[in-house]
Amino acid sequence: MRLTLRAFSASIVESLATSLPEIDDETAYAFAYCDFRNDASSQSASAVLGSLLAQLCTRLGAIPAKVLEAYDRRNQSSRPPLECLIQSLLEISHQRKLHLCVDALDETREAPELMDAFVRLLDGSYYIKILITGRSNVRVSPRLAKRAVHIDLSNRVAHVDHDIELYINKHLEEDSRLEWLAPNVRSHISKALISKSLGM
Repeated sequence: MRLTLRAFSASIVESLATSLPEIDDETAYAFAYCDFRNDASSQSASAVLGSLLAQLCTRLGAIPAKVLEAYDRRNQSSRPPLECLIQSLLEISHQRKLHLCVDALDETREAPELMDAFVRLLDGSYYIKILITGRSNVRVSPRLAKRAVHIDLSNRVAHVDHDIELYINKHLEEDSRLEWLAPNVRSHISKALISKSLGM
């Protein structure tokens, strides 16, 4: 499911990125990808919101005063507090409609804190839209669940397996680093990976 969910998320992000101009006077967007393999500090709620805010600041060419003040008060190498990041995102949302995408929420170590931050952002501005993806092993906070549309892909295992098969075969055929593999070896690799995927 992770491969297909990641592909699903990637296609949404790509669609959003190509349908919206890089910079306009009404809309801005940012994306964050959570990965459990990264160190814990990069998966904190403040790191995820900080990444979103940094992308928006880069696109808009400005840093909110609250962030500059936080850096003046704190060690330059540390992140601004979560409250500062939330308030800064809300401040930007009063200037532009924000589209925020967070992929693999289940892989962050601070999912509950991040969900609470999302609720605060949604409660604080009509101009923020948030897309969150993740596996169902993370309990969505009741306050966020009231504000969300839930799409479950777990009952589409056959479709997922087919997508995985397409993905694997495409890479076995097109990856130049695998050209040296004999066709029977590629076929064996494909069958082995597909048989073990089980919708994952």
